[in-house]
Amino acid sequence: MTFVESPQLPQFQTAVVAQGLGKLGIQYNVPIPTLIPDMALVKTAAVAINPADAKMLDYSAAPGAIHGYHFAGTVVALGENARAGLAAGDRVAGFVHGMNCLQPEIGAFAEYIGATADILLKIPDSLSFEEGATTCLRKLSRKTSTSQFSIE
Repeated sequence: MTFVESPQLPQFQTAVVAQGLGKLGIQYNVPIPTLIPDMALVKTAAVAINPADAKMLDYSAAPGAIHGYHFAGTVVALGENARAGLAAGDRVAGFVHGMNCLQPEIGAFAEYIGATADILLKIPDSLSFEEGATTCLRKLSRKTSTSQFSIE
């Protein structure tokens, strides 16, 4: 992993974690995600609630997995093969597959998020982190509805 801001990152974080079907809990000693070469580590500033957040909790909760999909924050570290154009301090928005039993350490409802760098969107200073966190959800909703209903 290449640290691009501070090698002084904490080892642990607080996160919202699945406790079983229909149950979430706050855990305080969750390890920070280990980055693979194409990922960025993002310090979370805001998250958005996606309808899938509720559905995943009720139908496929993975106990111990971090919950949440959509987020915005600041890049604090990059994997060695993360896409060019990202740097420490960049304000970004993105999404991850929270509640994933194959990657339980990846989810938006945590202090730090390991996200594939290629899907992060830089957000301008004129956009709040809260607005940024909803950007991916809005774009996904628009794309889904326009293709589903053949809207050009």
